Amino acid sequence: MPVTELSKDRAPPEFAAFVSSIIESGTPADQMGAVRSRLKELHLESYDCLSLALMDAIATHVAKASGKLAA
Repeated sequence: MPVTELSKDRAPPEFAAFVSSIIESGTPADQMGAVRSRLKELHLESYDCLSLALMDAIATHVAKASGKLAA
């Protein structure tokens, strides 16, 4: 049976999805390499729906448009 974030059962995380979304909260895109490296050290692969560079570019555009990052 799968375990979800709303489940009473707990399981350790196995991957990190949508890592690029932290850019939308103001994390500079040039820090993403370090973030992904740290996740890898924790044995968590980062996954996004498109290439990592493209997801970072999209998230950066969104962050700039919302004012979270300087344009």
